[in-house]
Formats: sequence, C-alpha cells, structure tokens
Amino acid sequence: MGELEPVVLALTSDEGYFPGLYCAVASALSALDPARKVDVKVLDGGLSQPSRDTLASLVERIGKRARLDFVKADLSIFDKATLDTLRQDLKFAFRMLYKDRRSGIAAIITLGLCIGANSALFTIVQSVLLRPLSDTPL
Repeated sequence: MGELEPVVLALTSDEGYFPGLYCAVASALSALDPARKVDVKVLDGGLSQPSRDTLASLVERIGKRARLDFVKADLSIFDKATLDTLRQDLKFAFRMLYKDRRSGIAAIITLGLCIGANSALFTIVQSVLLRPLSDTPL
C-alpha cells in the first residue's frame, strides 16, 4: 500500500483566539494516525512570538510528521470578520427599535418579564427541589 496523502489543516487566529487554535490543533493531531503527514497552515492575524513558539512545540510534540507554517494576514480581515457584522447588526436593531417605538417597547418589556419569570421559577425550583436533595445522604 502506498503512502497516504498529507492532511492539510488550515486555521486562522489572532492572539484573542489562540486558546481555541491551540485546542483545535492538539485535537486534530491527536486524532490522526501518527504515520500520516500533516501540513498545518495558520493564517496569522497577530499572534505573539510566545504563542507561535507554544504552537510550534505542540506540533513537534504531538505531530511526528507534521509541518507548521504561519501565513501573515492583514489585521483588517479579522475586524471585518468579527466586529463589523456585530456592529452592523446592532445598528440595524437599534434603528428598527427607534423606527417603530411601540414594537420596541413591547419587545423590551416582554424580554424583561421573561427574564424575571425565569429567575423566579429557577429560585423556586432550586429552593424546593434541588436544595433538599443535597442534604440527603446517598
């Protein structure tokens, strides 16, 4: 049987998402056959040198036949992918609430009442059902 095709892991991260990147690489390398070649490509949106070194030591330790490459990315890509859409969604939501104030007020009151009812029910369930269970020996 011939050699297996290499697996390519293409991931993207900046310093804020480094823990997720680390876990994803560790999980993928642990799950793959150690005899298989793996190319890990990280689209780097601002990783610090210690984070790069940590990831490189992880790849060396777990992936015997893995190769790690960092590809520099423009930071505006990360802003566009994360913050711009959130900003646009919030602007749209406030614009719609302002445009139709009655619906906005109804939505806010409904949300407040639902959160309050949920908190009250949880308090009752906790005090009546859950707390007495913790006092009984097993």
